[in-house]
Amino acid sequence: MNQLEISTHETLIVTILLHYKFLTLSQLSQLLKLEITPEYLDTMQDKQMIHSLKNEDFSKPRELLYFALPNKKHGIDESLYFQDIDLLTLSISAEDYFHIYHTVNYHILFNAYAEFRHININYFSAYFDDFKNKTKKDELQASGKFTLLSGEFLIPNATMNFSLASGEEFIYVLDLFSDTEVATIVNRIALYNQVFVENLYKLDRVILIFKNEEIKEKGIEFLTNAKILNEYKNNFIFKTVENLESDFNLQWMSFDSTKKVTFVPQVSVKEEETVVEEIVEAEITVEEVEATQEVQTTQEETLEEEIIVQNTPAEEQLEELVEDIKPDLRTKVIQTVQDASLLLYTLAGIAAFVVSAYMEMIAFDSFYPGFILISVVMVIAFEVAKVGSIFMKVYIKKSGSEVNKWTMKLLSSLFIPLLFGLSIISSMAVTADKLESPHAEELKAKSIQKIQTEYEEIVAMTEKDHLRRAKQLKQDFFDKIAEFEKRRKDVIANKDAEIEKQKTVYGADGKTWKGSKYEEHIKERKNLIAEFATERMALERLYNEQLEQESAQYRKEKKEDLNYKAQNLKSAESEVLASSWQAQNEMVRSFIKVVNHGFGLHLKELDFIFMLSILVSILLELTIYKVFSNVAIVYAIRKDKR
Repeated sequence: MNQLEISTHETLIVTILLHYKFLTLSQLSQLLKLEITPEYLDTMQDKQMIHSLKNEDFSKPRELLYFALPNKKHGIDESLYFQDIDLLTLSISAEDYFHIYHTVNYHILFNAYAEFRHININYFSAYFDDFKNKTKKDELQASGKFTLLSGEFLIPNATMNFSLASGEEFIYVLDLFSDTEVATIVNRIALYNQVFVENLYKLDRVILIFKNEEIKEKGIEFLTNAKILNEYKNNFIFKTVENLESDFNLQWMSFDSTKKVTFVPQVSVKEEETVVEEIVEAEITVEEVEATQEVQTTQEETLEEEIIVQNTPAEEQLEELVEDIKPDLRTKVIQTVQDASLLLYTLAGIAAFVVSAYMEMIAFDSFYPGFILISVVMVIAFEVAKVGSIFMKVYIKKSGSEVNKWTMKLLSSLFIPLLFGLSIISSMAVTADKLESPHAEELKAKSIQKIQTEYEEIVAMTEKDHLRRAKQLKQDFFDKIAEFEKRRKDVIANKDAEIEKQKTVYGADGKTWKGSKYEEHIKERKNLIAEFATERMALERLYNEQLEQESAQYRKEKKEDLNYKAQNLKSAESEVLASSWQAQNEMVRSFIKVVNHGFGLHLKELDFIFMLSILVSILLELTIYKVFSNVAIVYAIRKDKR
């Protein structure tokens, strides 16, 4: 390999590293489609063209992660390189390695997928793209951040924006999970869900990649059972690291169902397979339908022939049938009319029985609220005993024995009156309740609905004001930060210019040395950086305090809204009573007014309701008693005739 080839490969390696930021030896070989040796990368490292991240003590050996160092010989824009020299000494943990390696691996697969599908990637930003120093050593500030209204924030592993050939644009974020703690997984996914809820950022989908199947099952099962994700559960898709490389587009899972989905929202994998199956089945079905129609046509022709033969009786058979019917025709007509009358009479008793049972059900449910099963059992027992006692009385009367006479007296004088008395009281209570204020519940429901509507409007206004204030705080904070960063950049740039002037001074003898104020400028620069860091922290602290004050104010307003609703609900009952004339029965009120005027009476509404409820209840129970008594007697007579 000559010097020109080495230079070309070096440039390619540096260019690819600047695109993906971190790559291993195997990833470089895969992307370049060349076998790169460790020795070759060691040579580039000796030339200060690339460097590798230091690894802490891992339980198993891992490939080194390389990144590019600024080198003017390549003629590449230096702003594309990492600006943090501390990366040369930064040591990463096994978890850091997992996140960096698999973020890059996803980036590689995503690029290949986009190229194959003719998808345009507008940008792909990994969390480590803009590594910069903070005030303390080895504390790095990542790029890409979602700040919630509560002050909490999220930094995804990567954020990507891409467009389809149709022009449709999507924004996805990537998040990797190596932690086995369910709480960590659930908390992070819940924060992403809050990003969708607050809708301050454009975001279409969250891609979740789990280290293995065990970690995935733990997190997914808990989230599904806890129902943390509601309307936004379709915005999350997930895989394991192992399944990521098998098929990038398909085999993604969602929280909505067990069906596999595609990377870009479209028809699911199972539905695509079903369409093919339905086409094949349709071809078979057409042939089956044609054959079935031929068989049905043949069967219908045969059936018509049989009907014609059967519907042609002999004249002699018809005459014999008419002669047999004539003598018994009148008797059968009378019997039919009697049976129909008895049936209608019985149906009237059954209807009264059902109405009585229903009224008892309403009354018992009011007497024993919350114990519907007890009410049902009591109604069934009393109604069956009531009707059964009527039949038993008829049976005992016809038997004529002494013992049965005493039993009949007990039934007639005690048991039956008690059962019917209970039914009458229940019917009176229900009838009176429905006649006195039939619209009371309706008015109360309207009052509650009105209160609920007002409460929802107030809550919506409170929420809107809160979001507006929080958004304004955020915008003010961003404006202050932008102004701060511009001022910091200008001051540091001026100080750097002063340092550059003092960096090299030529003497009369041609020798060089640093200016007298070089060290002073260096010290001033460090002090400026510290002062700016303190000022930045103060701005962030002020912003967090303002957010906390806003959250406290929001909670206070929500509590006041809730108290307002509770007070109004409490007074809903009294409002209904105050307007009780609206809850009354209009027909009853009008009838009493006409009767009082026509007959010169002074009948009150409660008096009328009392008399009417007694009348309805007695007639209802009397109907039941008479109908079932007569039915029992008729049944006994017909049985004797047989």
